[in-house]
Amino acid sequence: RTSNSTQQRLPAMPPIGLGTAGSRGTLAVTLRKHLKMTRFFYLFIIISISSFAQQKANEDELAYREIQTLERAITIADLENNQNESDVARNEFSKETLRKIRLEILRISDAIIEYFPKSEYLYETLFEKAITEELLGDIDAAEKSYKKVVSFDTAKTDLKNVSLKNLARISIQKKKYKQALNYLEQLKNFKISHGCGNGEDAYKEILDEMYKQCYEGLKK
Repeated sequence: RTSNSTQQRLPAMPPIGLGTAGSRGTLAVTLRKHLKMTRFFYLFIIISISSFAQQKANEDELAYREIQTLERAITIADLENNQNESDVARNEFSKETLRKIRLEILRISDAIIEYFPKSEYLYETLFEKAITEELLGDIDAAEKSYKKVVSFDTAKTDLKNVSLKNLARISIQKKKYKQALNYLEQLKNFKISHGCGNGEDAYKEILDEMYKQCYEGLKK
């Protein structure tokens, strides 16, 4: 498990385009140097980033696009991992590479939060930060970030709903069942869009299971 000092160990990195004229290629250079990307989906990251860097956009928008690009790259990498589960060496390489990509996402998220506290992308960035911290194993940091998402002043509710659900899940993991129940009750205050299909039924099943775990935990 990663310690709570994850963020302290990560050097501050301004969003791409912030600072000197040549800083727009910083992230792509970093990825080339540290990840040694040779496969198609890793090359896709660099090509996408370079493409975005050429577009005219506000600095916070450009930085948030970097996060979205890296998230798409992770999705592609995960798909390849699932197709090559027998190749242990390759999967271990991919896992380490994905970890480094997530560290890049965390760096960019921190930069947006620091340099653009009034950005229209701040709400989504806080959520990306929380998700990334949790995937990196820094549960305590993720918990703090999810709470910031919930308390964020916005009329949007989907991310608050998901953040409360994740806070409840983390509390259950920590055996803090009363706290988890409190988060689950707060969910009712924030609507979420389930889209088409059986999304709503699946969502209800997840909540029912979490309530069950809480009640069973309180009996012990």
